[in-house]
Amino acid sequence: MTTAVRPNRRTLPGSDVAKKKRQTDQGGSPITYQMNIRVPDDLRARIESTAAVLGLDATNFVRMVLNENLAQYEQRAEQIREARRKD
Repeated sequence: MTTAVRPNRRTLPGSDVAKKKRQTDQGGSPITYQMNIRVPDDLRARIESTAAVLGLDATNFVRMVLNENLAQYEQRAEQIREARRKD
């Protein structure tokens, strides 16, 4: 007795997995990715409180903070990278 094997959706031609991922959605907006982080309760409260005063939800507030401040941490990382190359 032989057992039939059903094809896996991932292995079928034209499946989503076989397609190259787009860098933008159909409307031309950048694709976003979800990241989950754990924060202490006091930090969560500070984020939510500040976001509320600014009229934002916590997600958009954190996104704004990252967009406005990430460059300084990228510069710090580059300085560390350069210092390590010299050693």
